[in-house]
Formats: sequence, structure tokens, C-alpha cells
Amino acid sequence: MTRRDTKSLICEVARELFNLQGTANVSTNHVALELDMSPGNLYYHFRNKEAILDRLLAQYLGELKPYTNSNALESDIEDAWFFIHMTSELATRYRFIYRDTDYILGKYPPAAQAVSLALTSLLEAITRLLTGLDKNGALQLPSDQAHRDLAMNMLIVCTQWIRFRRHLAGKAQVDVEAEDLNAGVYQTLSIVMPYLEPSQRQHLENLRGQYT
Repeated sequence: MTRRDTKSLICEVARELFNLQGTANVSTNHVALELDMSPGNLYYHFRNKEAILDRLLAQYLGELKPYTNSNALESDIEDAWFFIHMTSELATRYRFIYRDTDYILGKYPPAAQAVSLALTSLLEAITRLLTGLDKNGALQLPSDQAHRDLAMNMLIVCTQWIRFRRHLAGKAQVDVEAEDLNAGVYQTLSIVMPYLEPSQRQHLENLRGQYT
């Protein structure tokens, strides 16, 4: 196994442990144990947990970039469903970032820039999404302020849905199933329901029935 492959494997296992057990509860020794690797060998690749977090944050931003940097304007609610689904899937894959933000920033302040960049990029992309739907007649935004408010509310639901789902279920952890993800996509898009053109509103309900 090459050094790059080993670094990638360490990050993959760390991401899974952070997601399942909480970032604060996972040390580099836990990651090494999960990999059946000596702590010294892991240290050769990552000197501390902060270095692993730095790599994972960079990975998340890299995987998010194709969606947030797209200049395509969504034309209907199905396009919007796809966009929210893909970005929500990524947020779920790296859910420790949004769930454990306070801990991460408290222990590793440089992460603030990456977290801010992720949220800002998503907010701008969701704003463009609404612009595209508006321009194509799929919805009608009453004002620029409503445009900004809707985008912000959608961002909050999109990134915090799984965390809320866990609290609602009264569980320390929750296995994320496809239905959980799709329910989050619907909840995110339901925010614009009152502004959708009638056929698009019905289409959103149809998508809900199909995927949740």
C-alpha cells in the first residue's frame, strides 16, 4: 500500500469514527486501533488529530466544489431536488463537521475558515438555485429579502437535518438510511412550497411520495 493510500485509509476510518462516536471521543490511538496499526505508524502519516481534521475538511470542500461552483441554473423542482440531495448526502457523509462544530473550532481554530467557506459556498449555491427557479417560472419570489431568507433557512435545514433527526428520535446516534436523507431533502425544499407554481408544488409532493 502506498503512503497516499495509507493516508486516505486513515482519513476514511477517522471520518467514520468521528461520525459514529463523536469527534471529541475519538483519538488518534482509537483510529490506529481500528486500523490494527501502531500509533507510531499512524504518527508517521498524521502527527495529531488536528492534521486528520484538516485533511478531512479539505476533502469535504473538494467534494462539495463541483456542486457549489456550477453556473447551471436549476429550471424546475426536480433539478432542485437533485442538487439538495447531492449536497445533503455530502453533509451526511461528513456530518461530524456540522454536528461537532463547536468542539472542532474550540480545539482547532484554523478549521473556522474551512467551515465558513463550506457554508458560504452552499449559501451562494442555494441562492443561485432559487434564482434559477424564479427565472424559469417554477416559483415566484416576493422580494429580494425573501430570496435571502429562504436561502438561509434552506441552508440550515440542509446541514442540520440529520442532527435534528437524531434528537427527535431521542437517540445518541442514528443510522442514516436513504429515507432519512430524502426526508431532509423534502424538508429543505418544503420551505419554498408557498412560492412554487402549482404544477411544481404538485411535482414536489410527487417526489416526496416517490422517495420518502
